[in-house]
Amino acid sequence: MKEKLFLEMSIIISLLGILFILFLVENTELPFTKIADLKNKDVDERVKIQGRIISIKETTKVILFTIKDETGEIPAILFKEGNLEIKKGQDLEIEGRLTEYVGKKEIVVSKITQI
Repeated sequence: MKEKLFLEMSIIISLLGILFILFLVENTELPFTKIADLKNKDVDERVKIQGRIISIKETTKVILFTIKDETGEIPAILFKEGNLEIKKGQDLEIEGRLTEYVGKKEIVVSKITQI
């Protein structure tokens, strides 16, 4: 009887610990990265950059834009959700996953903040 209770308590505590770690990982504040500092080792990692939109193209499901800081520029992909309006020349902070497509780095945006 005590062994069964001990096993159940161990499983519950382990699951709570795993959920807590996942929460911390997803909600940890990312430091800003300069575009020129984004390297191949960073592909599939979460990144946060700040810059100005220099070009933009909108489709029915995504917004494709290029964002530039003082060190370079990078394409970004934002899947449409809600009524977000962005325009060329606007300053933004974006967070997302750095990916590689056709040999070039790009960011799939998960969070966008207008400055």
